[in-house]
Amino acid sequence: MKNTIYSFTLAIVLVCTLLLGACNNIANTPGSPAADGFGKVRISFTRDEARTTFPDISGYNTFVYTFTDSEGTANVIEPIEGIFALEAGSWTIDVEAYIDSDISGEPAAMGTGSFTLNPGPTLNVFIEMDINPDSSSDTGTFTYDIRFPVGTNIHNIFIASIEAEASFDLNGNHSISGFSGTDDLDAGAYILVILLKNYWGETGLCEMVYIYPGLETHYEKVFEGKNYFTIHSMEQLYDELNWIVDFMDYHEVGNSKDAPAILSLEIDLGNMSSYMSNWQQMLQIIDDWGFYVTLDLSACTMQGTELAPYKATATGEEFIVSLVLPDAAESIADAIDYDNPTFKNFENLIDITGKNVISIGGSAFDNYNNTVSFVLRNASFPNAKSIGEYAFFGCEYLESVDFPAVTYISVGAFCECYNLKSVDFPAVTYIDEEAFGGCFSLYNVNIPKVTDIGGNAFAYTGTIALTITMGEIPPKVSTDLFDGMGGKTVTVMIPDATANKAAFGFDSGELGNYDNASTDNWGWAFKGEGWNGVMYLGGTVNYNITLKFDLY
Repeated sequence: MKNTIYSFTLAIVLVCTLLLGACNNIANTPGSPAADGFGKVRISFTRDEARTTFPDISGYNTFVYTFTDSEGTANVIEPIEGIFALEAGSWTIDVEAYIDSDISGEPAAMGTGSFTLNPGPTLNVFIEMDINPDSSSDTGTFTYDIRFPVGTNIHNIFIASIEAEASFDLNGNHSISGFSGTDDLDAGAYILVILLKNYWGETGLCEMVYIYPGLETHYEKVFEGKNYFTIHSMEQLYDELNWIVDFMDYHEVGNSKDAPAILSLEIDLGNMSSYMSNWQQMLQIIDDWGFYVTLDLSACTMQGTELAPYKATATGEEFIVSLVLPDAAESIADAIDYDNPTFKNFENLIDITGKNVISIGGSAFDNYNNTVSFVLRNASFPNAKSIGEYAFFGCEYLESVDFPAVTYISVGAFCECYNLKSVDFPAVTYIDEEAFGGCFSLYNVNIPKVTDIGGNAFAYTGTIALTITMGEIPPKVSTDLFDGMGGKTVTVMIPDATANKAAFGFDSGELGNYDNASTDNWGWAFKGEGWNGVMYLGGTVNYNITLKFDLY
């Protein structure tokens, strides 16, 4: 497709026949007896129109054909009923196409070719006609009529100029069942993009469109209900998507992480750890394409319910920018070890969503010893109940986490997530050791149902201040909760009730402070001594932090 930009092909069919009578010059008398050594030339217009829309070439009113023989003698010849008669020998043909009968100015398109004519079998010669940039008319007309079922939403319809590397919205009229109109466009090659959605699913296409000076290019397409689909098989994945590689190249879609291609699949991923599984074949396809994708696997099936995407060697994972896991996935597998996280090689993954994932395995996204650094920024698992040990350890770019149903956060789950600023875990009851240790930017934590907090859970966290929202009952706290937090203020938000104030060690005499005159209260334990609900644990109290209470 790339090699045919701005060109159409003239198939020159040279029909060699015998003419009765000798002639030393160009004979132009079709139908008369043919002499030895002469043939007839018929010029017709043909081209490969697969996924390509051309103007009607007959819209050019005048064609000028100049034939030059081997001695350099040029003759302009007009065909009679489309036929030229030529003497056998070497020839050059120059064709000029004009919009109207006035040939005094520049032609709209030009082409040239050479051939040798011998008496005998028909000789076919192909000539490429190029748009003339000096033509007095440099625009053409694009008319289009796109039909679709009632209830269809237009996600996007635009046309992109390959030469200008720019896209343009079409100024058509949108009805309940179609989109049609006429636009004047600069002559050149374009890619038409149509993306539609309705309750059946999604559909669309990309198609090459050529605009020639002074001509009308007309495009018609009817989408039916059966056209709306997501991709159902690996064969369909090849057949339906390989042809858009040229579009990706020209339109710069998928060429960078900032402009990924959107890819929704409905296939059986199979056993993801198997070399021949559809999952691994899909990664190979993405790797072969070499462009970045937003990958939606929500409609995909898989063997079992545990997602195990790990592969030792990267093959396509590095091109996945955003990932929606299959709805069938209920858990993410544990990492093989700390050096090989479950999502190893997903080095450009920015967003991940798992709608029905209940548990996230240990070191699934562990970035501490990973040989390929993660850039994960957003993680959403709305139904997850537990987060495994060191699941997101060292994900330094992680900014947003959505875990509204999680009840258990394991050891070091978010340790050293330097850009994590605010977290909301409305259902969590147990937070294990070092869960948020080293989260330097963390300033707000909402854990209203927490009952247990492990040691060093907030060590080396917070900016100048850290606010933690809790419920009515003080949680059990391990020792050294705030190790390394010298000179910072920790504010604990509690419900406004007298009983709550007393339980948390609220000093009613000093509004907002805990009763630091006593060593036997929860505030003292919270600052480092620890408390298991029955007794104090004898940990080191951090006297360098200021503990305050506030009410909500």
